[in-house]
Amino acid sequence: MSAKRNHPPRPGLSRVGRSLDGVLSRLAQSAAPVLEEAAALARKYHAASPAATDSAPAAEVVREHIAPARLARAAKAKGLHARRVGLALGSGGARGFAHLGVLRALSAAGIRPCCIAGTSMGAVVGAFAAAGKAEELAAYVLSLDWPRIVRYGDVAWPLRQGGLFKGNVFRKELAKRLGVATFGELAVPFAAVATDVESGARVVMREGDLALAVRASASIPGLFAPVRDRDRWLIDGAFTDPIPVGEARALGAAKVLAVDASPEVSRADPNAGRPGVREILLQAMSIAEAGLARVRGEGERADWLVRPPVGRFATLAFDRAAEIVEAGYRATAAFLVSDT
Repeated sequence: MSAKRNHPPRPGLSRVGRSLDGVLSRLAQSAAPVLEEAAALARKYHAASPAATDSAPAAEVVREHIAPARLARAAKAKGLHARRVGLALGSGGARGFAHLGVLRALSAAGIRPCCIAGTSMGAVVGAFAAAGKAEELAAYVLSLDWPRIVRYGDVAWPLRQGGLFKGNVFRKELAKRLGVATFGELAVPFAAVATDVESGARVVMREGDLALAVRASASIPGLFAPVRDRDRWLIDGAFTDPIPVGEARALGAAKVLAVDASPEVSRADPNAGRPGVREILLQAMSIAEAGLARVRGEGERADWLVRPPVGRFATLAFDRAAEIVEAGYRATAAFLVSDT
């Protein structure tokens, strides 16, 4: 990484790219006052009700609905105890917290993946799982509330950095909680997928700075500034490989269990009127993500596919982590015992 600059170099974009960059900058500028207001409201709420916030359980345990012994028998019958079973964890924003429930159910069944490939939130969860810290991440996300979430909002200024948030706080938090600096230190082989914003190419990262790679893979355009890596500017991998089944195989998996946490592309309230800037940005990403997943057919290329029912949750519904994790656990447990 190069030394920090107040005005980082901008990638050499085409005319269309420059136009898009200008649109995103204007969108970020219009959204900045909204973010500041939200932060102020969150601080006001936190100050007014510290008892309610502090009394919330730090790590609510997702209930086990099926006995682990039964899950283990079912997993063995499906062949999931084979030595070379890998995981492909898909994108989905906050919906990707379902991966934590999936991992918890797999662990209860005695399944130990040989490798993990992840995109966007799948890369975040996958990195922690590869480091042996999936439960630590689960404990943290189950404690999230809006005052804590807002603290990740390091607003980019000037606004020509390509996103509303710089993402530095997010990256530092990743590095601290992962406890390892590079891919080579992980207990399980891992790959994270990002997108080169200039060429549109899929970028697979398997070595080097782990927190940088995960931060790049989860860089939602317009919200997080792109990540500079060597001569590339990287954004969210959902645009090129939302469910990285092929990368799990490239890591050595003979069979792959894929997890699809993609959204439902529809408006919850058709009478809500004109959508706002944030809604348009997130909905546009959901449309692209869901469309690419259908075109690539990555889920169908997997040997097993789990689709937790999380499409109803918003991309930024981080405060509903307990429900989303629970949905991932239930869906995986149901998958394991089906037809057994």
